[in-house]
Amino acid sequence: MISSTGFYFNDNVEIEVEKTREGLKITRFETRILDKKGDSLKGLDGLAMLLVDVDYNGEVFDMGMTVFAKDIGDDGVIKMTGLPKSVAVIAIDKHGNESKAFITAQVQRSALPLTAEAASLIKKVTLALRSHIRGFHGSRLD
Repeated sequence: MISSTGFYFNDNVEIEVEKTREGLKITRFETRILDKKGDSLKGLDGLAMLLVDVDYNGEVFDMGMTVFAKDIGDDGVIKMTGLPKSVAVIAIDKHGNESKAFITAQVQRSALPLTAEAASLIKKVTLALRSHIRGFHGSRLD
């Protein structure tokens, strides 16, 4: 049973989530609901659940799964596999207030370093293309 102080109607809930190799991680969650003592709930204490659109198309939020607070690690990690590039999350606090959809960014991966041979080949091809383009522009028929 949830006990709290005050009455809330469409209060703001804010969430930020990032994609990780393990799934998702909540990096920020804020709600304005209070506990019995009248203190603001800290961390994920006010979170009831997340609604997740696992293949967000950029326009319509289509809930594909629900993650309850008890299934989220203390560090905010939600273990999921096979997440696509775009995922949207809506947080719902313990009073039923919803956040706006938060859309995750793609996990940034660093490019592998080029070998000296590959770098040399790219440079040669670039120079050849530049030479070809200059020759093409220089031989215009008027």
